[in-house]
Amino acid sequence: MQMRRRFRQSKTLEQRLAEEAQRLREQAQLLPPGALREEVLRKARQAETGAYMSRTCTQKCATSGFGSGADMPESYGTSPFDP
Repeated sequence: MQMRRRFRQSKTLEQRLAEEAQRLREQAQLLPPGALREEVLRKARQAETGAYMSRTCTQKCATSGFGSGADMPESYGTSPFDP
């Protein structure tokens, strides 16, 4: 079986999406008004929205302690079959 190649990102998702949105907006400025330009602008807005959502989720998870286990009851993960 072939092993999957792993790649560690050097930039955060928010940075990559913001850069992509900026690149798309610059590309759209060079296009004449029309369907293609609107499509490129739509993709830029999607990238900006994705960056915003990722940033918001990251901040909320960091401040709420989500994933730390602090909000889980003590009985979580125990089996009724354990002695």
